[in-house]
Amino acid sequence: MAAEKRPRLEIDPRRFLTGQGSGQSRLRAAPGEILWTQGAPAGEVFFIEKGWIKVSFVSPNGKEALLALPGEGEFIGARCLIEDYKRIGTATALGECSLIRISKTAVIRLLRQEPDFAQMLVTCVVSQGLRAQRILAEQLTDSSERRLAKMLLRLTNRVGKQKSEPVLMRVSQADLASMIGTTRARVSYFMNRFRREGFIDYNRYGYVTVHKGLRKALLGP
Repeated sequence: MAAEKRPRLEIDPRRFLTGQGSGQSRLRAAPGEILWTQGAPAGEVFFIEKGWIKVSFVSPNGKEALLALPGEGEFIGARCLIEDYKRIGTATALGECSLIRISKTAVIRLLRQEPDFAQMLVTCVVSQGLRAQRILAEQLTDSSERRLAKMLLRLTNRVGKQKSEPVLMRVSQADLASMIGTTRARVSYFMNRFRREGFIDYNRYGYVTVHKGLRKALLGP
């Protein structure tokens, strides 16, 4: 599996998203902080400056499924533009996150007044939709071990792009389990196995280093 590539935007979102002015504000989210809950009315879009957000759905019988895992440079909540739309999942911060909150009114104004912004937002939303479909396909076709390996690589791809070895944010095994649709016990088993085989390392603060061997051993060249 090649390193996951996110769309390279020719248009910098920060041209339009300053976190100041009408309908915009900057937000810092602590690990585990909820941005919105499942079923809540939708009235704002978020641009992720730093960190990862988990968007998950919980069924009536209590089963949780990962809907999306957007990260730095991506938008979440764009479906608020649909009239009377309600959130289909809960959005939770993984680690420390920095975001810009944009009201629905402000987004519509930008779409009407700034063609470059409209092009950029459409490109981001379509690309994120394709990635969400890929995640769903993996949930249905891959083993738990392969899903965990892919998720670790996905999380570290952007974090470690300037380092010789990517370092994973501090994320709980319970969160990893919900992301890949398995139990915490299975995640713990595979994480310990990955460490014994030299694919990952832990430090005392709970951060994980994912080595290149993980991709080659479990996912092929």
